[in-house]
Amino acid sequence: MESAKKTVCEATSWASLVVLTLSLALSTAAFGRGAKRHPTPPVPDMTMDQWFSQQELSGHRLTPLYDGPDLKAARVDILAAAQRSVYISGYAVNTPGDHTWEPGSLFPLLCQKAQEGKDVRILADHRGSYDLPKVEKRLRDCGVKIIYYAPMSWGLAKLPFILHEKLMIIDGETVILGGSGYGEHYNEAGRDSGKWYDMDMKVEGPAACRFQRKFADSWARSVKLDKDSRQTPGSGPMAASEAEYRYSLRGVQGCEERSAPGGGSHVVPLHNNPLWSGSRPLLDAYLRAIHSTHDGGRIRLLAPYFTPTPPFTAALVDAIKNHHIQVDILTNSPTSQDEHDFVVIGTYYMAQKILRAGGHIWMWDTKATMHRKGGIFDDRWAVFGSDNLDNRGQEWSSESIVVTDDAEVIRSLNAEMDADHLPQPGNGKPHMHELTKKEILDHFNSTSDLEKLGAAWARWMM
Repeated sequence: MESAKKTVCEATSWASLVVLTLSLALSTAAFGRGAKRHPTPPVPDMTMDQWFSQQELSGHRLTPLYDGPDLKAARVDILAAAQRSVYISGYAVNTPGDHTWEPGSLFPLLCQKAQEGKDVRILADHRGSYDLPKVEKRLRDCGVKIIYYAPMSWGLAKLPFILHEKLMIIDGETVILGGSGYGEHYNEAGRDSGKWYDMDMKVEGPAACRFQRKFADSWARSVKLDKDSRQTPGSGPMAASEAEYRYSLRGVQGCEERSAPGGGSHVVPLHNNPLWSGSRPLLDAYLRAIHSTHDGGRIRLLAPYFTPTPPFTAALVDAIKNHHIQVDILTNSPTSQDEHDFVVIGTYYMAQKILRAGGHIWMWDTKATMHRKGGIFDDRWAVFGSDNLDNRGQEWSSESIVVTDDAEVIRSLNAEMDADHLPQPGNGKPHMHELTKKEILDHFNSTSDLEKLGAAWARWMM
């Protein structure tokens, strides 16, 4: 057995490197991204405290939603209370099987609100929402407007882009965001569910209006692209009746940034969409938070598919080596992850750098995929949202997060992370184990060159 000190990169064969280089060059040329990729933001001079005080919105009530039943109940409650509008922007908007049209389920509630005259719209990723076409006509017939994001008809260059956020915005006053899409396993999610493990946040206050404005921008841009893609040579513009049926002839409703009754929490809402903008607000916030963590402090992260950008990894390595900061990252193991094995290998490429510096990476070992995203920086800021802390979330995906300094939310999330280390009920086995350098090398040496190539793709695209 080779020494465990040998890195994954050193173990890569020349054949793999040649094939990898050619593949990435062809992929970049095919999607036209080589000249369009935007540089990552520089390490900021402004501290996180200064940045937060300039960006934050006050007047929020925050409710963490740590399991599927709580999330489902919260969604049903805010839908029932909707007075003007319901806007959903999501990667996975799918049917829950036999329960799709049961009273109180998502789609009947959306139809009910649309038939009451409320403005109900769904912006759905065309790949992740693979079930939505089954009920699309019924939803449209009851007044729900639907657009699929970045389908093939929009053009080859837009295919790599993904609508990955999970927003439900009600009346511009309440928003639920996080990792959960729409489907039965999200409703049943939990640490020991055996199916899925996720978290979300209900945010009442002005951040909801900020996200609604982002939704309005994405909707308007998507309508234009979708209309253009449906117009054939020689045909006239889309008929008004068809446009109303699909998109609505009216724009998304406006909103005011109103404080929630009794709301005392401060929030910075952030939205990243590489298809529309060259800015990278999420990455910028992460780098500020890492570089503002006190010497000897702690960073705890939840990253289901840990393939971060090089600047993110470099910042963590610097924090560990030069500032004695404890870094703990929870991600999926080969046992729990719901993607191909090459995603795990892609994770190992970055993980080895963290481990060599002295950081700790924990591998989730239950059957339920760990899909929680976010974390805590220095016990001063907590992050909730849809971003996997990966490269895709910065360069390819539309993502939404909130950053808060709410002490109770930070305490609550710390308690959740502590509970992840407890044994599983029933069998007494741990929920996770700490990744070692030897485990990385053993796993890598057991994979084929094709899987290594896939891992390189995962690092680039995910």
